[in-house]
Amino acid sequence: MIRGIFDFFESNGGGMVSAELTAFDAKARGNNVDVMWNTASETNSDHFDVERADVMAAAMPPLQRWVR
Repeated sequence: MIRGIFDFFESNGGGMVSAELTAFDAKARGNNVDVMWNTASETNSDHFDVERADVMAAAMPPLQRWVR
């Protein structure tokens, strides 16, 4: 997970959103995953785009690894 985050930042110009997470959880629900989080603070953001790495991410070029 952490390596994937750094890959994303590196391939997207290093841009980060300033958000302080207080909780993060993910649970499988059939073929889906429910992702839940709480933030203590957010700066200059009006929404979040949640992305996941493709199963074959290691074999793909950096800009094609993430699926929205």
